[in-house]
Amino acid sequence: MKKKLLALLLLAGGLFTANAQNIRPRIEVGGVMSIVEFKASSVDLNSKVKMGYRVSGAAEIGLGGGLYIAPGLTFKSQGGNYDLNSFRKIFGLGPLSGDNAKANRAHLNYHYLSVPLNLGFRAELSPTLGFSAEVGPYFAYALSGKGVYGDSDMDLFSMPESVKKSLEFKRFDAGINASVAVDFSRAVFRIGTEYGLTNNVKVQSLLGDLLGVGSSSTLKNFNAYASIGFRF
Repeated sequence: MKKKLLALLLLAGGLFTANAQNIRPRIEVGGVMSIVEFKASSVDLNSKVKMGYRVSGAAEIGLGGGLYIAPGLTFKSQGGNYDLNSFRKIFGLGPLSGDNAKANRAHLNYHYLSVPLNLGFRAELSPTLGFSAEVGPYFAYALSGKGVYGDSDMDLFSMPESVKKSLEFKRFDAGINASVAVDFSRAVFRIGTEYGLTNNVKVQSLLGDLLGVGSSSTLKNFNAYASIGFRF
């Protein structure tokens, strides 16, 4: 009986060691260039690029033949910078000047916690050099969101109920992400992009009719990023 128990323990230990060898954790930090795209029936207002940052971790779980899955967790800062002159032109208005010039600009600032679920392929080019590519969905939740207009700012997710009846921002985001990476020894250099598929705003018909944008308005996130990291 003792011999059988010892054999089972050795077998379990061997299986755990084999599986552990197929799991490679990694951490990465980098910069983000993001935009927030606003579309409606009569308005197409794309933001200018906003710089942000990201910190991420993932576990590469080997499937064999160079394939792996990489569930992860990412904290990221992103948003958009808007020039509102194009929006004012819709109503036949010119740009503001002087002390009111700040009102020509608006900013959206978000902090997201994101869970990417990627499928990847890694090719060993040499004992110390490798190339990998990943693609998959991501699911994100906005920990905070701020809108800045001129000298004023507001919490996008704590607006008064009277405002929410006409305009409501959503915390949840989801989309597709893809990246490629080169690793040298344990160092990882990655570039990638995230394409948001979720509409992050709800415009009620009353406000939509007033602004001429309609209740079918959409607000979506897009970003590109570059990062450096370490694979354990």
